[in-house]
Amino acid sequence: MKKEFICLIIILVAMIFPLTSAACDLSVSLLNQDPYPAVPGDYVKAVFQINGTEETDCKDVFINLLPEYPFSFDAGEKGSFSMKGGNYLSGYPSFIMAGFKLRVDKDALDGDNKIKVEYGYNSDSGSATMTKDFYINVEDARTDFDVMIQDYSKSSNTITFGIVNTGKNNAESLVFEVPFQDNIKLKGSSNIIIGSLNSNDDTTVTIKGVPKEGEILVKLSYNDANNVRRVVEKKVQFVETLNGDNVAKPYRGVYFYLFWIIFAMAIIYFGYGYYKKRKDRDDKILMIKKR
Repeated sequence: MKKEFICLIIILVAMIFPLTSAACDLSVSLLNQDPYPAVPGDYVKAVFQINGTEETDCKDVFINLLPEYPFSFDAGEKGSFSMKGGNYLSGYPSFIMAGFKLRVDKDALDGDNKIKVEYGYNSDSGSATMTKDFYINVEDARTDFDVMIQDYSKSSNTITFGIVNTGKNNAESLVFEVPFQDNIKLKGSSNIIIGSLNSNDDTTVTIKGVPKEGEILVKLSYNDANNVRRVVEKKVQFVETLNGDNVAKPYRGVYFYLFWIIFAMAIIYFGYGYYKKRKDRDDKILMIKKR
């Protein structure tokens, strides 16, 4: 009887042990984000690692990314992965990696932004679904510029552009370019190397060329705070003044000249009235004296 009881215990242990050893115990971690930090208005790739997939009970392992603002998927971008688990080779790591490409909203705030992951498995013995929060770091490393024409000399065919770094970050290896276009005929180099331009600082560049009235396209290439090369395009308005020189002066419309014409006429009118009134008074005094 005692031997039979011991055999029964051994059989029960043998039945329970494989179920316990084969339990699918998954964990997930954020392995990498590229770039770090992510940049608003751009893309970031998040790579996740799912551990514990070697157990035979982990037949169908899945991971779904549930993006919240400021993250989103482009149309057609895959937001879920499903993989076969239960495969294990001695001496090799037992994990699965999944990568997702996310768009970062252009108005995303700097700092850590939450993203939710749903993961789990399906098997013959059951299934499980779990969620976990992760954080992707965002920082706007770019900058922006204001560009205007400050001066133009028709006699020397030189155009001076003013450039202001209006962003919160410095610009390194800054290059100013006037690409080929109909509204300006260049007479020299189209590229000017500026170098560094700190936030809120300004500078000027001068090129030789003959512009036409209308928009002139310029490009500014620079390295941002993450040392990523970026290009900003700007359009500046060129308006030629009456004298044909210094055309970068603010454009004076019809009303501007009309105002000064009326002003001059008013001065003439009131000046003449004052002169006539004084002359009449002097004439009256002279007539009284003659009497």
